[in-house]
Amino acid sequence: MKKLINSPDEVLADALVGVAAAHPSLTVNTPDRYIARAGGPTPGKTGLVSGGGSGHEPLHGGFVGYGMLDAACPGEVFTSPVPDQILAATRAVERPQSELVSPLTACTVQRGWRSGFGRELPWGE
Repeated sequence: MKKLINSPDEVLADALVGVAAAHPSLTVNTPDRYIARAGGPTPGKTGLVSGGGSGHEPLHGGFVGYGMLDAACPGEVFTSPVPDQILAATRAVERPQSELVSPLTACTVQRGWRSGFGRELPWGE
């Protein structure tokens, strides 16, 4: 029997490994659980981070790329990413201090996802 999910406890980790294997233009940070553009931040551009629950792929991680999101934080299945994930992704897309351009975190309208991003914002300032 074929399975889409090998182990319910490893869905997010397996998905991140798959994204890394399929998309060389992306960098996947498995310990902090976020996806970012390879090559680092674009000079002079405000970094853009979004995220939400897994299970809606390619939503959020599928929008990471040139001219789109700089990073995405996938939470566990149908669960908001945790503030530490969001903060790690935000720091990954920060520009040098000399540029004075801060990353922007954005979230879709799902209530649970908004709460995760709302908890991160004071920490990232």
